Amino acid sequence: MRAIILLSLLVLVIASSGCVSQTQTGVGYDTGIKILNFEPEMDSVSSGESLNFQLRLKNMGSFEVSDAKAHMELGEWTCNSASESFRLVAPDPDAATEGEERAFSWKCTAPTIQQGMKIPYDARAEVEYKYKSISSQSLTVVPTSELISLKNAGRSLPSESESQSHSPVKLDIEVKGPIRLKDGGSAEFPVMIKISNIGGGIVKDSQIDLKVEGAGAIIKQGSDCDQRALALWKGQSQTITCQMSANRVDSMTVSRIVATAEYSYIISSSAKVEVTGTQ
Repeated sequence: MRAIILLSLLVLVIASSGCVSQTQTGVGYDTGIKILNFEPEMDSVSSGESLNFQLRLKNMGSFEVSDAKAHMELGEWTCNSASESFRLVAPDPDAATEGEERAFSWKCTAPTIQQGMKIPYDARAEVEYKYKSISSQSLTVVPTSELISLKNAGRSLPSESESQSHSPVKLDIEVKGPIRLKDGGSAEFPVMIKISNIGGGIVKDSQIDLKVEGAGAIIKQGSDCDQRALALWKGQSQTITCQMSANRVDSMTVSRIVATAEYSYIISSSAKVEVTGTQ
């Protein structure tokens, strides 16, 4: 009974965290925070002249962002680039609401350059935020005697499904089912977790914290599945394999493997502006 309750809770968490098809809800999902616009008010100014740079963000991932920061870099210019921490509410598929947006504006003064010169500059806006990814894979666990009975009766096994959050880091759980148990016994089996950076930004320090759990009849073996500061190759990908086991069951059951990653993510955008010398 305890295993059934745990499995139900994990399924509820995945569903409420945004692991729902976009076509079912109409809510616009993507991979976390997205930069919608970053641009200056004008494409060119005279030296010593001021203008505003504007940045617009939107949370299009599965989870709320509670401690994000945005800043702007523009060499030789003088800008009020300080930024306080901010939060962004995630899309809500049940209410059919989009994720929260936020806009920033930085006032900058162009540098002094000699008359007759035109110098192009590249402004860069950067956003850093903490986020997570969740992936859930169902897996059928069945005693050998029942598997034979199902085959003789011409009945098929339950279909297995994977559900993933909308996040900049993707977790793919790869395991072949069903898990067949000798009657009254248990079985160990390998689980592969493929990690990919799909958000178009940077995983800070190229590291994530990974945790893998089993629900229902599945439990993990040892601590190989859980890794802190797991390094990604060139900040883009990594694959780990760990051992899990299925416990004794009296009849066929659908269990679940859930992988969770936590990390800091950085996205950026650039804009061009030209300064004409007047001095």
